[in-house]
Amino acid sequence: MTNHVELQEVSHKYGQLEALKNINLVFDKGEVTALIGPNGSGKSTLLRIIAGLERPTEGTIVVDGKSRDPGELRNIATLVFQKSVAFNTSVYENLAYGLKIRRLSRSQIDEKIHDVLRMVGLEGFDKRRARRLSGGEQQRVSLARALVIDPEILLLDEPSANLDPRSATVVENVITRASHELGTTIIMASHNMGQAKRLASKVATLEDGTLIDVSTSEDLLQTFGRFQNIFSGNGTSDENGNNFIEIGPGVKLETANPTKGPVTISIRPEEIIVSRKPVESSARNVFRGRITEASDRGKNIQLKVDVGREFTVLITKKSFDEMRMNIGSDIYLAIKAQAIHAVEQ
Repeated sequence: MTNHVELQEVSHKYGQLEALKNINLVFDKGEVTALIGPNGSGKSTLLRIIAGLERPTEGTIVVDGKSRDPGELRNIATLVFQKSVAFNTSVYENLAYGLKIRRLSRSQIDEKIHDVLRMVGLEGFDKRRARRLSGGEQQRVSLARALVIDPEILLLDEPSANLDPRSATVVENVITRASHELGTTIIMASHNMGQAKRLASKVATLEDGTLIDVSTSEDLLQTFGRFQNIFSGNGTSDENGNNFIEIGPGVKLETANPTKGPVTISIRPEEIIVSRKPVESSARNVFRGRITEASDRGKNIQLKVDVGREFTVLITKKSFDEMRMNIGSDIYLAIKAQAIHAVEQ
């Protein structure tokens, strides 16, 4: 059994786009690791590389001290995609496919399928057509199909995204059982901070293809807090496909990526543009506010600005002096949509 998986200086490019940059990360047997970060941060690419579906542009995947190529990884790791894919046949045949390839007997296949269907809450579904099940049931079939072959590494891409509450609860319970009872090493990409805290013992945060932090789930909020400007809000989209998060009365932020329902957002202080008058820029969010606090930070000044919610911003002392700012000054804040980092709760 696989006890130790290590990524060493793993990088990956799609053409000129750097999807991953020098990732070093260790996964131990039976451990649940959550990969969090905004869309485009590299989470799915990392899962595909560990699954052997992509060959890294640079770097090495080491399993139990031995470098492995994609073909070897596919024998020990199984990836469950966010959108379920099922053969147009019965649930039984969907689950039996991988077992028949491994030359198990009919009685062994029957026993394993019975056990795994009970595990995912679909006992008695073996004769049903997989593609006629609900979305949540189909996703549970995908999870069962992965588990029935006893993978040493189970990879999950947004395992409960868009699922009904019952299916989401079942999926989370199965993840916990697989790690605790079966000793399966589980790596899951998630936007759901609450889910990461509930299920994972370790949380790896990615941003723009870079691993920026590895922490325990208990330290997750502190990790997220490195950005500052942390707010709870509600994500929505309009009929034109524009995405918004409302964080308070009259404070609605347009974001680059869609979110739905309760979210936690953060914005780095240095990514907020400060001016005395509205300026023309590509920033999608402009607010008028008043400085409530100014603190010396060496070469910079940290400001607290009330725009209906209080934002923390960072500007140089030179800019602060040139704009003749002081506590009580009215100023404008401009925030680009891409500067808003959101995690669904």
